[in-house]
Amino acid sequence: MALRRDDVDHSERGRVDYLPKGVFPKVARRHLGLLARRVRLITRWKRPSEFVPTRRVRVPKKFSMNASTAFSARTLTSLERRGFGCVHDLAHGHAQYLNQFQRSHVIDHLDRAFFQSLPSLSSAYERDMVDSFFSLGKQSYERVSPQPLLQPSASAAIDVAAKALKEIGARTIGVLSPTFDTIPKLLMRSGLHVSYVREATIFNYSEDLVESLRHLDAVFVVLPNNPTGRAMSNIEFRQLVQACASTGCVLIIDSSFRFYSDLMDWDQYAVVAECEDAEAIFVEDTGKTWFTAEVKTSIVSGTRGLDSTLRRIGDEITLHVSPLGVQLVTELIGLDIRSGVTASVDLIARNRAALHACLARSEGLVTPAVHKSTLSVEWLRLPIGVDSVKLTEWLFSKGVAVLPGTQFFDPDRRDLGSRFIRVALHRRPSEFDSSINELVHRAETFIQEVGYVP
Repeated sequence: MALRRDDVDHSERGRVDYLPKGVFPKVARRHLGLLARRVRLITRWKRPSEFVPTRRVRVPKKFSMNASTAFSARTLTSLERRGFGCVHDLAHGHAQYLNQFQRSHVIDHLDRAFFQSLPSLSSAYERDMVDSFFSLGKQSYERVSPQPLLQPSASAAIDVAAKALKEIGARTIGVLSPTFDTIPKLLMRSGLHVSYVREATIFNYSEDLVESLRHLDAVFVVLPNNPTGRAMSNIEFRQLVQACASTGCVLIIDSSFRFYSDLMDWDQYAVVAECEDAEAIFVEDTGKTWFTAEVKTSIVSGTRGLDSTLRRIGDEITLHVSPLGVQLVTELIGLDIRSGVTASVDLIARNRAALHACLARSEGLVTPAVHKSTLSVEWLRLPIGVDSVKLTEWLFSKGVAVLPGTQFFDPDRRDLGSRFIRVALHRRPSEFDSSINELVHRAETFIQEVGYVP
């Protein structure tokens, strides 16, 4: 007996009631009913909005999060993004200001740069930018990699480096602590096991450092380090390169803040090239030094054993960086080369002096944690008993955005960061002065409310 269209009730899909009785034997109908129920469950599983679980799933205590652990699960990048809506945004460390001369120069060249931003000209623009960048930084990059790889951000560059390490067989990587939390997260998401290494161990050469490197396939170092601003001398860096070479450990150097340190006084690329057994990856970034409305460029260079792998992975991720951004950065670097002074360095020195003067006029409850830092962010120490997370949340409610120190430390040492906050310095001077006055005033109010007595 054939079914007619009118014999079928389409009101409830998945049920067998629409079949005319007598068509199939009773046993066949029963089996078909079981199959229909399974289909109904699968269909509902594919549509979560219609699926209602029959019992409540109990979350183990170790996976449940209270307010404190929920905050610690937030990344520093998310806290920086949150600060965009604040009147006094001192959270993110990217360059945010051009002086009058830089602005007029960029505006004069913007039309030409925009209409010449053609993919066919990208290679020429990129070569000019790379040459200008390393000319200002006084680095012989061609001794490591004649043709560095360009990526649209430092995070993308680190991701490429992490994937390259994984592809060559690396398993465990040491990461400097404290440092920006994006770095270990990107490395872990690429399948690498992260082992945190204290800043003092990396920067002070000893047998302990060599022994630590023996258990690592790679080590990731930020020079100068964010947030502390600590850097290495020529001798210290050479010792680290030789220690990595002797233990077969790949060295990754992130120098995104290089122009705020004395790294311009000596050539890190030459040190690596002179050590025949050394394998290293360099990561550079323009976004911390020159404001180009976030159209920035990162430069990745790898030694002979890593260059081809980096290039292959980079080609899979990025077609090319913005030709417009490359031209704007090249123009701004050219201004600094011709003037002999990096404009952002002068701005940071001015704003740091203003911050220290403001802190000195206060009751001294918040103090600089690092002496003679030249980084474009400032690491501030809080009094004992004042928690940086609580202070940061309270400041945010008052329109002031800074970063808590806790997320800069590895999970086992988060308590060490509870006494620090990080303040960004690359801002328009007039706006920065207003922001730091508000920051210090609000911080003092909070500290007095929690009952701190110096």
